[in-house]
Amino acid sequence: MRFLWDDGKCWLAEVGRVHRMWTANSSGSSAPFENGPQGPESCGADESRQASAPADDERGVTFFEGYALNFSAGQVVVHPHHGPATVKKIFTRSIRGELRSYIRLAVPQADLEVSIPVDQAEEIGVRSVVDAAGVREVVSVLLDESEDYEKVWARRIKANAERLRTGNLRTVAGLIRDLTRQNEEKRLAFGETKLLRDAMAPFVAELSIVLDMPAKDVEAIVVAAVVEGVRPELPELELATAS
Repeated sequence: MRFLWDDGKCWLAEVGRVHRMWTANSSGSSAPFENGPQGPESCGADESRQASAPADDERGVTFFEGYALNFSAGQVVVHPHHGPATVKKIFTRSIRGELRSYIRLAVPQADLEVSIPVDQAEEIGVRSVVDAAGVREVVSVLLDESEDYEKVWARRIKANAERLRTGNLRTVAGLIRDLTRQNEEKRLAFGETKLLRDAMAPFVAELSIVLDMPAKDVEAIVVAAVVEGVRPELPELELATAS
C-alpha cells in the first residue's frame, strides 16, 4: 500500500482499491487522525508506512502488484471470452464513496471496449498471452484423440458451451479439435457452427500474436493439425517471442 494525495484528501491505496484516510480542512488540520498528513508533501512522507502501490488513475501509478498480472497501458492481455485485448487505460471510479481501480480493454477483433475492476480481473479470467510452453501444449491437444461423442444434442451443446466459457486455452483447443472433426464427418448444426466460430476467432487471434503470423495462416495450421494430424513447424525464433 501507499498514500496518494488527491482533491484535498489523503488516500490509503491497496491493491485494486483506494481508501480515504485523512481529509484536510480549511485550517490545514486533518481528520480523523491527529497526526495525519497536512498536504500532498506529508501525505506519504513517512516512507516506513509505504509499500507497493496499485495502479491509480492516469495521473499516478501505472501498475498493480499482488495479482497474477501487472497491468500497464499498451499491454496485451487475453480476455476469456473476447480474446486478445490491449490495456487502453487505467483509471479509478468512486463506488459508494470508495475508489476502485479499473482497466479498460480494447478488443480489436470485435471493435469493443470492456472495463474490468482490477481486483476481479484474475477471477474473471484475464490472463497473459500464452508462452512458448503453452503453444506446445496447445499443439499437442489439437493432435490428440477427440473426446467421446455425446449423441444427445442438448447435452452435447451444453457441454461444449461450458468448455468455451472456461476461456482456458487448452480446453478451447480441445473444443475446436472435436467440433472441427465432427464437421468433417457431418456438417454441424447452426448452434455448433456458431460455437466453433466463437471458439476459433479468439484462439487464432492469440496464436497469431504469439507466432507473429497472419490469422489465416494460423487457422490453416490449426485445421491441418486437427484434420490431417500435421504437426506444425514452429521456428524457435517465433516461439521465443512467446516466452
